[in-house]
Amino acid sequence: MLIVVPIACGWAVEWPDQTTTAGLLQKAGEQSPAFAVSGDIGVYTRANLRQLIGATAERIFAYDYQWTVAATYRASEAGADLSVHIYRFGSDIDAFGAYSVDRDPKVPGGLMPLDRPTPPVAAYWRGNQLHVWRGPLYVRVVPSGLQESLKDAVLQLARTVLAKLPVAKTPAIFGIPPQRGLIVEAVKFHRRNVLKQPSLGSALSGLYGRRAPNKLDVDMELLLFVGQSPEAAQATYEALQAYLRKGGAPRPIAALGQAAFTIRHSHHGLTYVMRQGKYVVMLAQVKDKSAAEGFLREIGKNIRLAR
Repeated sequence: MLIVVPIACGWAVEWPDQTTTAGLLQKAGEQSPAFAVSGDIGVYTRANLRQLIGATAERIFAYDYQWTVAATYRASEAGADLSVHIYRFGSDIDAFGAYSVDRDPKVPGGLMPLDRPTPPVAAYWRGNQLHVWRGPLYVRVVPSGLQESLKDAVLQLARTVLAKLPVAKTPAIFGIPPQRGLIVEAVKFHRRNVLKQPSLGSALSGLYGRRAPNKLDVDMELLLFVGQSPEAAQATYEALQAYLRKGGAPRPIAALGQAAFTIRHSHHGLTYVMRQGKYVVMLAQVKDKSAAEGFLREIGKNIRLAR
């Protein structure tokens, strides 16, 4: 199974509020001789986040966004300013969604020397900007210049800030998709309007296959929908069936989950849909029928174990 962040068990994790977050960013500058806070530490909400990041705020607002605290530091050795933005969301999976939306699946991830072991799905570079997912927080460290050499200062500041944050628990949905063949850099979360269908709720998406230079060789595309109940999953299953039926007639499949069908769709190619418990799985652009059906059986097993 895909384990994306360390698991904290047996206690409730207390995440910092706006005031505490501003305080830890202030202390990060006071306790590190390499960085000094420059100017005031800003606190932002939906009302004024556009003042900080412009139109990018719309991608943040697509999730259960709550607030942002931002600080700028002068990195004396690097001779540059570094900005740290900490975005707080209503849930861990919403924070992951905002963090993952701009990630390029063609760019390989890698373990980064942060304060704790950080798997590839929980941190990535975009140029020399560092993006980190930590529980309900999305942390972004952005240097003022474009030089590759600024990465060292970005990592040093990120370690200083992240060391002050709690360990995160793993959202249960990440234990459902098999890890084998998963291109982790392509894993994303969509809060609404999946497949541009208002009737479809939130879903985790991913690609299975291999990464080639500047392109992906995809064996199948995954959408994993999670509802609040089996009844909600049934509604999603029926909405998917109605959406896909426009491309042809679905064929029921026995002995896959609690209900399943397959269809060859003009846009999504060979497609499978399975309902199990409160989850619905859609596999699209399938290259190998037997591999897809074995994959769905494995997902069904993982759902039963998670329950």
